[in-house]
Amino acid sequence: MAVALFLSGCSTRSIEKIQYLPTQNQHLHGLEHWRLKGRIAMSNASDSWSANIDWVHEKNKESIGLSGPLGQGSARIVLLPDLIVIDQGDGKVGYSTNIDSYIKQQLGFVVPVTALRFWVLGLPAPDRDFVRLEEGFEQLLWEVHFLSFIPVGNNLMPRKIIIKKKSAKLKLVVEQWIFNGN
Repeated sequence: MAVALFLSGCSTRSIEKIQYLPTQNQHLHGLEHWRLKGRIAMSNASDSWSANIDWVHEKNKESIGLSGPLGQGSARIVLLPDLIVIDQGDGKVGYSTNIDSYIKQQLGFVVPVTALRFWVLGLPAPDRDFVRLEEGFEQLLWEVHFLSFIPVGNNLMPRKIIIKKKSAKLKLVVEQWIFNGN
């Protein structure tokens, strides 16, 4: 029974070419606990990097673990409502109450991490205008494209996501979605 419950909370079968509908996952706005595991790549005009990602969302807290190939080089980003903490894994821990400027200082460009929490679920950030695109939407001057989805329980969750703005590009490939601590 535990295996059946676990399998209902995560999936790896990918569904390509589904038309994105901004209303399909609206019920996930209130989801208090979820986790995704996968790979992330970021690039801009002068730099690029990739990592494994383990993102845990809890009510009022995001914990994003990043690790390089074969576990080399790791960092943990903890995002609270008014504070960001970045542990680079080498004894260096930085924090700031100005989340966007701290992210820009660390990465060289702003990544809207507070909106990203919704975007990875396939949702525009609430209370922000957005423009629907064929494969996603544009919000906060970023284009969010959903290239494929995977079934997780009764939901179709994003599997491949491309987020871009000018020369900055983020690509996320989700290998596993886990809901409610499963």
